[in-house]
Amino acid sequence: MKLSYRISKLTYKSLFGYSLVVIALLVVAVPVFANTNSGGNFLDFSSADTGNSAQSARPLTKGLNVNHLKPGEENWYIYGRDNFSLPGSAWISLAMRYQSEALIGSDQVNFQVFTQESAGGWFQEAQISQESISAGIPSPLKATNKNLIETFWTGHIAENEHYYVRVFNNSPFGLDYSLEAKVEQPAVSGATPAGLAVPANARQTAWTLTAQAINNMPAAEAATWMRQAQAVGWIVTDGTLPDEVPNPGQANSEILWQLTAQALEGQDPQAATQWLIQADSLGWLAIPLNTLKNPTQGVQPEETGGDDDGVEPPAQPIQPEPAQVYTPVNIYPNEPLPFDFNNVNSGRLAPYGEHWYELILGDPSHKQLIQNMKLTMFFTPMTGYMSNRVNFELFPASQHHIWARGDSDYMEHFGLGMWVSRDEDYDTGERLWNGTLVDGDRYLIKVKNGTPDEVDYYLFPNDVENAELGNPTLHARPGPNGQVPYAVSPPTRAEASR
Repeated sequence: MKLSYRISKLTYKSLFGYSLVVIALLVVAVPVFANTNSGGNFLDFSSADTGNSAQSARPLTKGLNVNHLKPGEENWYIYGRDNFSLPGSAWISLAMRYQSEALIGSDQVNFQVFTQESAGGWFQEAQISQESISAGIPSPLKATNKNLIETFWTGHIAENEHYYVRVFNNSPFGLDYSLEAKVEQPAVSGATPAGLAVPANARQTAWTLTAQAINNMPAAEAATWMRQAQAVGWIVTDGTLPDEVPNPGQANSEILWQLTAQALEGQDPQAATQWLIQADSLGWLAIPLNTLKNPTQGVQPEETGGDDDGVEPPAQPIQPEPAQVYTPVNIYPNEPLPFDFNNVNSGRLAPYGEHWYELILGDPSHKQLIQNMKLTMFFTPMTGYMSNRVNFELFPASQHHIWARGDSDYMEHFGLGMWVSRDEDYDTGERLWNGTLVDGDRYLIKVKNGTPDEVDYYLFPNDVENAELGNPTLHARPGPNGQVPYAVSPPTRAEASR
C-alpha cells in the first residue's frame, strides 16, 4: 500500500498572509531590540571612538574641555540648557584656544556649531543640520601673543533644543586645545541681540570691534592702536578695577577721532556703519561734536577812554534756543513696531537704516482664512536712481531666528513693493504690494533705506493714489543721554560665502 502526500500550492493569497506576519514581527521586535541597545545607536556603523563623530559626541561641560587633535581629526560635543544646570539662562559663549608656532588659519583649525534636526522616521535618530549656524571668530589676542590662537562665539540656547560643536584640525600638525564653555548674559536687558555671529555681552563685543579695527594693520601698528584704545577706556582687560577704567568722555577728542578713523579705514560703508553703531552703544564715541573753541573766549576788551565811559552797551536780542537735532534710530525685529491698520505708519530712516513692523490679521468679522492685502509706501526725497534702493519687504515671523543668529541677508521674503507712479511728484517715490495673507498669522515688514541719505517714509495699509504726507513719526526712546538707538542689529555674513 502506497502512501501519497498532497502538497498544497503556494498562492498569492498565502504569500500575502505570510508577509503580513513577518511585518508584524518586525514592528514588534525592532523597537524592542533598539531600546535594549545600550548605546542607543541601532544600525549605526560609524566610528566607535567616543567623540570622533556626531553620533558619539561627548557632553559639553561647563568650564574647560581639554583634548588633542591629530592632523585631519575632529572631535564632537553636544550641549543644551541642561548641560549648565541653569534653566533660566539662554546664552552661552565658547572659546577655543591652542598654541602653535606655525601659521595656522581659522579655516584650518576652528570649531563650528550645528543645530539638531528632529527625527524623520521610526528608525531614524535625530540628525544634525547640514550647514553650521556659525563658526569661531578669530580673537585679537593674536596681536599680542603670536603663539596663542583663540576663536570665540556667543549664542542663544533655545528651550528643548540641542546643539553640536565640531572641533576640527585640517592642518598638518597635531595640537592640544581647550574649549571653554561659559554662561553669558545679553548686553541689553530685555533685548535679543544677534547671538550666533557676534558676541552678546559687552566685553566680547568690544573684542569683536577691536578685531575688526586691527584686521588689516601690521603687528606694530595694531599693538599701538590697542595700547591707545586701552588708555582711553575702549579696551578693559580682565582684572581691572572699576575705579581704574578710564572714561572715554574725558579723553582727548583728537585721539578718539584718530582711533575711529584708523578702525574704519578700508571698510565698506555698511560695515563702517555697523562698527560705529556698536561702538556708540558701548560708549566709545563719547566725542563732543563741537571741539573748536571760541577764539574770543578769555580775551579782555580793550579799555577805551572818552565820553563813552560808563555808558551801558545796547541790549542784545535774545537768541532762540537751537532746535534739538533728531537722530534717526534703527528698529529691529526683536522689538518691532505694531502695524497700524487705520493710520499711516511713518518714520525717518538713517542712511542704510531700517525699521521693522509686526503685522497680524485678526479681524473676527472676517470668516475667510485667506485675506487680500495691499500696502502702499511713499518716500521722500527721491534723487537720481535712489528709488531702486528704498523699499519694503514682507517675511513670515518664523524667520526671526535667522535674523537673531546674524544672517539677516539670508532671510527670504515672500513679497516686496513694486515701483509705481501715483502722485506725479518728482520729489517722492512710490511702492505697492498686493497679495494674500493668512488670518491670525504673524508677519514682519522691513522698511529699508539703501542710500547714503536720510529718507522719510509713509506706509499705508491700502492701495493709495495720493496722500498728504506731512511730517513723519520720529521714533526715539528716552535714555540717560536723551535719545538712544534700539538694540544693535547683528552683522551678517557676506553673501559671497553662500
